[in-house]
Amino acid sequence: MLNAYHLCAGPIRVKYQDGELRYLRVGEREILRRVYFAVRDAMWDTAMPTALMADVQAGEGAFHIVLDAECRNPRAHYRWHGEISGTADGEVTFTVRGAAPTDFASPRIGLCMLFGTPALTNQPYEVIGADGGVTPGIFPDLVEPALLQPLNSFQSLRYTVDGMTVRASLRGGAFGMEDQRNYGDSSYKAMSGMPYAYPRIHAGEEYVQKFILRVTDAPQAASARASRITLGAPLAARLPKLIPSTAEANFGNLTACDWDPARFPSTNPIVLPYSPGLHLFDDDTYMENIPTVLDWARTLRAAQPDVPIRLDPVTLNPPYPRAGDDPRHGTTFAAAWGARLLKYAALAGIGEVAFAYPLPAPARFAPYAEAPLLETTPTETVDALAMLVNDEPHIWLINLTDEIQQVELEGERYILTAYALTHAKIRS
Repeated sequence: MLNAYHLCAGPIRVKYQDGELRYLRVGEREILRRVYFAVRDAMWDTAMPTALMADVQAGEGAFHIVLDAECRNPRAHYRWHGEISGTADGEVTFTVRGAAPTDFASPRIGLCMLFGTPALTNQPYEVIGADGGVTPGIFPDLVEPALLQPLNSFQSLRYTVDGMTVRASLRGGAFGMEDQRNYGDSSYKAMSGMPYAYPRIHAGEEYVQKFILRVTDAPQAASARASRITLGAPLAARLPKLIPSTAEANFGNLTACDWDPARFPSTNPIVLPYSPGLHLFDDDTYMENIPTVLDWARTLRAAQPDVPIRLDPVTLNPPYPRAGDDPRHGTTFAAAWGARLLKYAALAGIGEVAFAYPLPAPARFAPYAEAPLLETTPTETVDALAMLVNDEPHIWLINLTDEIQQVELEGERYILTAYALTHAKIRS
């Protein structure tokens, strides 16, 4: 993992890391979750990029990045040159030129963008096709079958929110979109393919793609919310029970239900596995995907309102086609991740959670099973798990990042190291 850069393109704030743009925000509004270049191998695994060279230049409200990268695993080998720019008038571009050194099989190579579901669920949009035709739509509330329609082939997507217009476009291909919540991701994914003769990628065959994001009429004073967490009233949500894993899930993901309530299991509970790393495997992805369990529960209960739900097994280990234990088990990251998962499982009304591997946080919270949660207002970088235990508030602050964060809670200031899980004390 490379160092992160926090950059600005006029009113747009963005994090650049590992050859990707992440968390594009205007003020408190996340307008786009991620822009990245993806190379998939014959087994649909993502060959993650390694930077051969990267030069990041940041100015006043603008930036320019030049990088050379290689995506390589035992089944794929691809090299690409990227230029990423952000201008003071609110435009971000991401241009990729690439070719394979050797032949290999691939179902898709191209730029992708993620729209975060917490920020854009129920948001109306318009898609513009290659012929200029405009089709309206809405980012769905409940989880939809994997491929969203009419988003199967389009050049641009635009929407208006908070008085500003956001438009994301592609040159050198077309986007299709799927609801990645089916697979545990907290995003709607727009993916594209360079015009190779799939599934065979021939050595030396070069193509270019360009992504363009344009924001107009953005607020002049766009800034992040203060790093302050507040506590509210007790919620109906209760911390799940922690049980041994049986690893006997009913479904691999929600698409297995075929979206026909009659096909849902007649025996309770519905048991779903949870691993956040089917598509991408970085720390940001693992942390940001956790709220998906809320959408899973709401979608299932739209068909069966009272059905119990269990998460089993829960693991950091990625699913097919990668094998082996995730090296983050037993680390501070695993503790923070496990605590945040328990919070969102509670908010989703999930009664039982089974971790397949020992994680530091779950063992710590086992004695608090069924304790009522307290409402909290997290920040962009710090979450909080708060509950009532014997009528007293117990709060754990969760640093979602690998950088030091400062946060205020009930008049006390805390400094959190990377992925810290800190027990916060409330003055009586």
